[in-house]
Amino acid sequence: MAGEEDEDEDESEPVPTKEEVREKLAEMSESMLLKVYNHMVSKKGKTHLEACIFACQLAATWNKNGRWEDAYSLLHEAVPILQASLGDRHTSVIYALADYGEACLHQVPMRLNVAKRAFKKALDGAEKDRMSFSDDFIMKMANGSTIVKPSDDDSD
Repeated sequence: MAGEEDEDEDESEPVPTKEEVREKLAEMSESMLLKVYNHMVSKKGKTHLEACIFACQLAATWNKNGRWEDAYSLLHEAVPILQASLGDRHTSVIYALADYGEACLHQVPMRLNVAKRAFKKALDGAEKDRMSFSDDFIMKMANGSTIVKPSDDDSD
């Protein structure tokens, strides 16, 4: 009757919600990216192209999780290396520039001009390769490249 005991145990364990499963997967994904990035850095160095690609993936995850300062630090070092190695029109560079722009907007103080330049470069590259980027992405880059710092007297 060991099978009956297993069934009872399964019934007593709460079933995780979809949100709990998503959070756990995101946590595991971030942890794995960090491990791979650290391994790449230890084996090939921070400036190696593959390490920079993993740095950008990790930074994108950190951006999504609100870890703006961490994302900014990685992207600030990795984006110029990607640009020099792959060129401004490479898909990985364009997405990294978009993430860098976003991270810049969340710095204190805000790095607005750097963000605008990053969004503008991402927009230029995305417009030259419209098949690889959604209209929404292109619009976001266009909006980011023209963003204006809110004035102090705009409080409602």
